[in-house]
Amino acid sequence: MLSLNLQTREAAYEVMGMADKEQQEDHDKQEEQGKHEHTTAQQLLQSFVQFRKVNWRQHTIEGCRHSDIMLMLMIKRNRKPDSSGMMVSEISSRLKVTKPTITQQIKNLEAEGLVGRTIDPADRRVYRIHLTEKGERITQRFEDEILDSFNGLIGYLGEEDSKQLVELLTRAYQYFKKQHEEQE
Repeated sequence: MLSLNLQTREAAYEVMGMADKEQQEDHDKQEEQGKHEHTTAQQLLQSFVQFRKVNWRQHTIEGCRHSDIMLMLMIKRNRKPDSSGMMVSEISSRLKVTKPTITQQIKNLEAEGLVGRTIDPADRRVYRIHLTEKGERITQRFEDEILDSFNGLIGYLGEEDSKQLVELLTRAYQYFKKQHEEQE
């Protein structure tokens, strides 16, 4: 195996025009130093980039797009017990999306029977957005599917590696958050 690798390497050097052994050794050293300096960063970046290929956002439930489900989850999680729903301005602010964009998305969700609007009893100029039974069912199904997926990951990685992954991802998040705050 070693001789095959050596032969393969020497053939590659010939193709690259490095005929003498000294040039080959210099190239090996430079390549090894470059790998050490950049490989870990490049591999880490590649690991993060691979998650984009999974296309989580393409997943739909009963025809609901990812963005619709995220909006409904936000409404569900931010519902106050004494409130009849959230105002469009609250939703817009939390999602960092313009009010007209949210209004259009809510109209579409309302047409699908996923959200409803009620007039705020304290201020009749304000509408409150809430999930319908169908919207509740879809968000619950999405949460269950996500939880099942991560339980599958824990089964695949094992409990100890999963906990280590949580710790490392949390630290990575903290690093990037701090870096972002320092740039502002």
